[in-house]
Amino acid sequence: MACLGHPTVKTPRLDQFAAEGVKFTSYFCVATACSPSRGAIMTGRYSHANGLIGLANRGWSLPETERTTVDHLNDAGYHTVNFGGQHERKATSSYRYKHAGPPGRRKSDLLADDVCEFLKRHDPKIGPFYLNVYSQDVHAPWDRPEFLGKYNPDDIRPPAFLPNFPFVRKALSAFYGSVSFMDAQVGRILDTLRQTGLAENTLVIFTTDHGISFPRAKSGIYDPGLTTALLMRWPGRFKPGTVCNHLLSNVDLLPTQLDLLGLPIPKEIQGRSFAPALLGGSYTPNEHVFAERNFHDDYDPMRAVRTSRYKLIRNYSERPRHKLPSEATEDDTFATLRTSDKPRPFEELYDLQKDPNEFSSVADDPAYASALQDMRQRLDKWMSDTGDYVRGAVEPIHSPARDTNFLTPPPRPAGKTKKGA
Repeated sequence: MACLGHPTVKTPRLDQFAAEGVKFTSYFCVATACSPSRGAIMTGRYSHANGLIGLANRGWSLPETERTTVDHLNDAGYHTVNFGGQHERKATSSYRYKHAGPPGRRKSDLLADDVCEFLKRHDPKIGPFYLNVYSQDVHAPWDRPEFLGKYNPDDIRPPAFLPNFPFVRKALSAFYGSVSFMDAQVGRILDTLRQTGLAENTLVIFTTDHGISFPRAKSGIYDPGLTTALLMRWPGRFKPGTVCNHLLSNVDLLPTQLDLLGLPIPKEIQGRSFAPALLGGSYTPNEHVFAERNFHDDYDPMRAVRTSRYKLIRNYSERPRHKLPSEATEDDTFATLRTSDKPRPFEELYDLQKDPNEFSSVADDPAYASALQDMRQRLDKWMSDTGDYVRGAVEPIHSPARDTNFLTPPPRPAGKTKKGA
């Protein structure tokens, strides 16, 4: 998004939204697969702790005992509403919500229609509402006609972690188009909030769950997959134009929401509220954030700890360096990376000040021995404190997940296109 520094993508409505509230520049997800990341957002707990370590559409699900944002706000008397579905449980989109929109409507323009209609019909006598809107437009494949033609591939300069090839620029042009289209639909919802008089008393949060579907991004554990967007607006509570540079994790979002609403934060929540940083109170910033990978298309456990200076990645299985999510294998050129890539080392250490793209690990450099030891201790302590199953070398039951061959592209039926997950 332009408001977060992207030089090409046009997002005027989200830029305006950020100018009216708070934008966060160092906000990371705990997992780069959809369901595990969303599970962390909704529970305030890490994936290995809440049990959602794979995709809901491939058999994984939050246990019934895990309480989410919906449960906490139901208890507090909120009218909880979902549009677009949920991806945390093997259940209907209305699961534990008091109201849900029509199933399967995840395109942002259809969602904007539904949400705007809900806002216009909302009766304040019902009480406060919690509205969760889940759009899938920016999820690959970006093949809607509305996304195409907005950006000329020849004018696109890929980020440093991607090769500057025609097929990459073409894919990016479609992705950028999806973001701009989604931006316009978000604008429609924000306009309706104002028109209905609800904007001045509504906390609005815009966020994403993981990075884009490219190598070194989604399904991996490098920064392009972990860096996520977060914008907030709350008129009268947040100072417009605020920029928050604190190191934050999406496991911190639920406790922050509860804190902002004056609700208690249950002791089982593992994230930390950053509400004081938004309201001018005393706040001790995170010294580090953590991330993990378990299942996407396969079982491939990774763990990571990141500070403002260093990033330590630990790979618990020997696989190619560049993880490809299932939707990325649509392009045979991406798939060739599976045959040309070298196996990953057990540990990777990056000096993010000197190597922000995480291209050259310094784990074997004697000059970084002290930093490596410090990061190891941080990661080991977190894994121990949170009961991470990987420490016991126990592979969870993963029969619901689809295993893939890591060194060759999976076969595709003739004449069919796989949509991915």
